[in-house]
Amino acid sequence: MKIVRVAIVLSLLALLTTGGYFVYSFRDVLGILPPLRLKKTGYLRVIQAIQNGQLGSKSSIIALPSSYKEIAPRDQVLYERRKDGRLWVLFPTWYGRGADLQGYLYSSGPLKAQDFYTIDWGSDGVAQHVDACGADMLDVKKIDANWYSVMRRLD
Repeated sequence: MKIVRVAIVLSLLALLTTGGYFVYSFRDVLGILPPLRLKKTGYLRVIQAIQNGQLGSKSSIIALPSSYKEIAPRDQVLYERRKDGRLWVLFPTWYGRGADLQGYLYSSGPLKAQDFYTIDWGSDGVAQHVDACGADMLDVKKIDANWYSVMRRLD
């Protein structure tokens, strides 16, 4: 029995280190947030295209053209222009049930206290959330200048 367990662990480690298709699927299932640096160049191209008016519409959802494929799992990003002029772009990296998602939020300026609201989850404690680009109740953590990791896991 111990040999079987060792074989399973070694197989999983081999999958994780190959960088192949199974790694992507495995990460998708677990909702692991890949490092920002893996796709940051592509994200910056999308942001530049939105700022230049090449991408975007009245909808908060942008269907990415073929030149931007592989940037997001559903080949779409979400964006909004805030009343104060800041641009927010949400790059999903994982979708779960219902409205659950995980990814990166770009903000052209720092998030402000008024962007957050508080929810008392009872025994789970009090948490601050942000609604961004049509996605609600996002947990937000600053990771870099203008970049935040976001997650919603409620459904």
